[in-house]
Amino acid sequence: KDLLAKRLSRRGVALATVALPVVSGTFAGSTARAACAFAAGRSVEQLVSESVLSLARGALKPMIPNSLKLFGALALACATVGGVLAFVPGAQPPVPPAPPVLDRPPLSEEPVAANAADPKLPDADVVQRRHSLNNLKQILLAMHNYESAYGEFPNDVTDKNGKALLSWRVLILPYIEQDALFKEFKLDEPWDSETNKKLLDKMPRVYRTFDANKKATKTYYQVFSGPGTAFEPGKKLKITQVTDGTSNTLGVIEAGPAVEWTKPADINYDAKKAFPRPVGPFANTFLVGMMDGAALALKPDLKDETFRHLVEIADGNVLAGDYKASFPAATKEEKELAAKMHAANLEMANELTAALLERQKLIELLLKKPAAGPNLDELAAQHEGLKRELESIKRDIEELKQKLKEK
Repeated sequence: KDLLAKRLSRRGVALATVALPVVSGTFAGSTARAACAFAAGRSVEQLVSESVLSLARGALKPMIPNSLKLFGALALACATVGGVLAFVPGAQPPVPPAPPVLDRPPLSEEPVAANAADPKLPDADVVQRRHSLNNLKQILLAMHNYESAYGEFPNDVTDKNGKALLSWRVLILPYIEQDALFKEFKLDEPWDSETNKKLLDKMPRVYRTFDANKKATKTYYQVFSGPGTAFEPGKKLKITQVTDGTSNTLGVIEAGPAVEWTKPADINYDAKKAFPRPVGPFANTFLVGMMDGAALALKPDLKDETFRHLVEIADGNVLAGDYKASFPAATKEEKELAAKMHAANLEMANELTAALLERQKLIELLLKKPAAGPNLDELAAQHEGLKRELESIKRDIEELKQKLKEK
């Protein structure tokens, strides 16, 4: 309600004038049951759509520490509510706050060649990476909400003859809090028609690689378009058709050359031709959003073959090996930030340990009062959850030990 009040106030509407619908007990109960089952590792296929499940699984991957299963349940609950909101006219999914952006020169919209002797592309520092990854997550969330509403992922707007008129970036505007802007477009006219061309300078913030460039009309956020990709022209993709798995399939990439954001222009892909190597905008990484909703930083020297496996939705290849970019703290500021984050994580780990021990002590006390204590099913589910987390932590420890040996 607080979030709604803030959004309405920007539109000159007072919250008191709005009748808020009450979530039904049935919906709340089913959502809670699905979230708890998901957090406990039990099957929820009968309770939640595959699209929402894939998005929730993607949201779980980057969460630190992994022990916080409560966050997993909340991620699923939020994704479920987001999917339901997609059916409500004017309703939008919540948008996570963006990180602060430093006062730096804007990126060029044009491609710049880079080589070892004379590198022209800038590196994406920690602030830029967080900004871009946040944009990618919002775009993929919007795509999943669109898929929940229409049963297919967004693609370019076409006329009756199949000619592309407007980009998929226009279609998902209602799902990135740009419903008013969406209504200004003439969907039966091309992107450069007299009406639609006037909207170029209204490019939403989520399509901007860097906030300082507020007059930009071009975006780096593109998809691979062609046979066998998630955005094949003229095809309506359902999530079940991504047989390689949504976590193994690339959705959106931040790459150039930049294109007018409303223009139906992306990276053309043909499996029979040489791989269309993306250009920039950064020298040290390619930032991408996967079809499961996860946002990743890929190595800048990623092999074309690996890129192909990412792009094609049903080539039978699952990602393996080291394909993610690594960003060790190099500057003084980055080292200081790393030290602060480590200290915060250590404090959280200590708090988590203390909380787990306190919970076990309380359960021990309750077990002495059978009428009030937890039942056997609850204890069994808790045991399985702790067991999985312990195995995950042990794997992390082994990876850290290996890194220490390598260094």
